[in-house]
Amino acid sequence: MSIRAVHLATMIGFLAVVLAGDLAQAGSYAGNNGLMPNYGAGATDHTASRVDTEVFGWSVDFSTVAAVATTAQRGPTGGIRGHVLMVVWGTNSVRAIENIEINIMTAAELPHDPVALDDAKSKLMDIDYNLARMYPQRPKKKRPDGWMTVETLYDPVALNQSDCQAAVGFILEARGQIRFQPHEVIPDVRGKCRDLRMSNVRTYWGRPDVAVAMAKFDWSPDDHEMSFRQPVSARWNRARELRILVRTNDPKGSRTDRATRALAKYGRVRLEGLGRGNKSGVTATQELALLANRLGNELELPREPGVVDGADIVVTLGDDDPVRSAARHTYPRITYR
Repeated sequence: MSIRAVHLATMIGFLAVVLAGDLAQAGSYAGNNGLMPNYGAGATDHTASRVDTEVFGWSVDFSTVAAVATTAQRGPTGGIRGHVLMVVWGTNSVRAIENIEINIMTAAELPHDPVALDDAKSKLMDIDYNLARMYPQRPKKKRPDGWMTVETLYDPVALNQSDCQAAVGFILEARGQIRFQPHEVIPDVRGKCRDLRMSNVRTYWGRPDVAVAMAKFDWSPDDHEMSFRQPVSARWNRARELRILVRTNDPKGSRTDRATRALAKYGRVRLEGLGRGNKSGVTATQELALLANRLGNELELPREPGVVDGADIVVTLGDDDPVRSAARHTYPRITYR
């Protein structure tokens, strides 16, 4: 065989390996490209909607956080229209304080072969250098040793009998101390309660006491994507240690032990004796109403109105038989570390 033939055979083999790798990679992204699962099998409606964000930096004093964002809509016949933005939030709020359009996104209508929706990560290079340098504190995508851990809590806020908004809170832990950052309602995320969910979270760290969780919410009732990824800042100085009081008439019982273990992940737990004839339930301050709903769901206890004195949350384990169906509901409550 000639040298030229050997060279040609080598190149063909190399291209085959590269092509196989590309196809495998394309398959790994298939669930995140906004395409209908059956688009290759004669699907006629390719409608999809995605708002995505990717944090790229904080200001010098960590008072603001910036991200590249994409907003894309794909029509039934595959045409895409969208925008690339730089969005800035204060680290004490989920409401954007600055919104700059950087570019536009378009794709032709190709009903037989629709184009995938772009993620915000693929648009990082669209951010102008002079804009990016205003936010020089680059994120760490893996938590360094000794920095606070961040656990993201999603709980729905009912607007009416069928519609909900998303709310996000945090459990932060550092140096053996646990703090809770109360829920914030995401104003742009709402949908049917049965469909609204938090599907995944990307968490980046800026310094030991500052992080940001980019929570992705979905509310499509079918295979057509409808999603929104919202950065929410987690700050140690915005969180506090919760005082949780467990009132029980059986301090050494298995029921009390299970409740105490479950509550310990949220704050400092204290036991108090309780006489007979008290009703079981969870009582909390208004600021912690969503957390109280979560705890009631976890412990299978109803929410009870009342004044909380000397604690942030009071869990009463009475000698009644609580109606568990009243404590549970069908709204999803999701946690991500």
